[in-house]
Amino acid sequence: MSSSFSQESVLIGDQTVKLYSWKEALKADKQLVTAIQYVWYENGSPTTLPAELVDFPNLVYLDLSHSPKVTDFTLLTKLTSLRTLLFGSYTAIPPAELWQLSWLNKLKLEGGSSDYKCTTIEGIEALAALEELDLSFNDLSEIPAGFRNLKNLRVIDLSYNSKIIDATELGFLPALEKLNISDCSVTEIPASFANLNSLRAFRANGRLDIEGISNLKNCTLLEELALPSYFMTAFPVELLLLPLKSLSLTSCQFTDYSFLANFGKLEILSLTYCKMNAVPKEISGLTNLKYLYLYNSSGLSDISAVQNLTKLESLNLRSCNVTSIPASIGTCTSLKEVELGNNVGLTSIENLGQCKNLEFVDIDGCVLVPKTEIAALKKLTGCYVSTSYDMSYKYHFGN
Repeated sequence: MSSSFSQESVLIGDQTVKLYSWKEALKADKQLVTAIQYVWYENGSPTTLPAELVDFPNLVYLDLSHSPKVTDFTLLTKLTSLRTLLFGSYTAIPPAELWQLSWLNKLKLEGGSSDYKCTTIEGIEALAALEELDLSFNDLSEIPAGFRNLKNLRVIDLSYNSKIIDATELGFLPALEKLNISDCSVTEIPASFANLNSLRAFRANGRLDIEGISNLKNCTLLEELALPSYFMTAFPVELLLLPLKSLSLTSCQFTDYSFLANFGKLEILSLTYCKMNAVPKEISGLTNLKYLYLYNSSGLSDISAVQNLTKLESLNLRSCNVTSIPASIGTCTSLKEVELGNNVGLTSIENLGQCKNLEFVDIDGCVLVPKTEIAALKKLTGCYVSTSYDMSYKYHFGN
C-alpha cells in the first residue's frame, strides 16, 4: 500500500479483512470493499471528504485519523453501514456530525500533539450503539453526565487525559468490560465502581492512591489489573479473591509478597520500578506464568526464584542489578525472550544456554559479558543476541 501509515488488513469482529487505501478502493469492486483508510495528503489535500464514499454499500470501517485538514464531514451522516470510525482529534471541539452517527459501534477519537487534542465530548450521549470508545491522549477535563446513557459501552480508553479527576460517571455503565484511566488525575476509585459487575480489565497509574480500592471487590470477573502502588505497603486484602490472569504493580514498596500465592491463574506479572533485592520466592509457584516483567527495579540482584516456570516465554530484567544467571533458569523450558540490558555488572550469561527455545536475548550495555559466551549461546540455541537496544523487536507487554 502506498501510505506509510497503512497496514494491510484490519480485524472486524472475528474476521481479518483487507484495508484499502483510497486509491485502491476506487479501482476495486465496490461491493467487496469493507475497510478504507483515507490519508488526506495522498489525495490532493482536500477540505471535504470524497463524494464517492457513499458508493461503497458494505463499508463498515473507515480510518480518517490522518486527515487533519478536512473540515467538512457532512458526508459521514450518509454512511449508515459504517460501524467503526477512526478519527483524529484535530480540533478542540469535535465536528457535530460525529454525534449524528448513532449506528457506530466503535469510535477512536485519539489525540496527539498539543495542537491536536479535543477538550470536550458534549453530545457523545447520542451514540447509543457505541460499544468501544478510545479517547486517549486528549485534553478532556471531565466525563459529561450524559456518558451514563451509553449503556452498550464495553471498552473505554481514557488514558493520558491528565485533567480528568472524577471517574464517577464510568460506574454507571453496566456492560463495561475494559477500562483504562492510566495517566489521568483520578486519585480515588469512586463508590460507583461497585456496580461494574462485568469489568474484566482495569488499568490505572499515576496519581491513583488506595482510597476506595475496596470498590473493586465486586468486580468478580476481573482478570487484568494494573495499579500504581506508591502508597501501598501491602496488597489490598479486598482484592485477594479476584480471578486475575494479568497483574501489574508499579513502584512497589512491599516487604511481603505472599499475596501472590492467591493468584495461581496469573499468566502475566509485572512488578516494575519496585524496591526489591530478590525475586519474591512466591513467583516460582506461579506455574501458569508466561510473561514476567521486573525491569527498572534497580536493587534487584537475586533472580534464583525464577525457576520451574515451565510456561514462561518472556523475562524482562532490564535495568536491574543482576550480575549472573543462575543454573535454575534451565527449568524454564519454554523461555523465548530474555531482556538483560543495562545490568552493567552482568558478567555471565552461560546458563541461558540451557534454554533451548531461546529466540532473543538483549544484553545492551552489559560490557562485562565475555564474547566467547555470546558466541556459545548463539551456537547452542540459535537465538539472536542484541548488544544494543533493539527497538524493532516486538515486545508483548510494553507500557
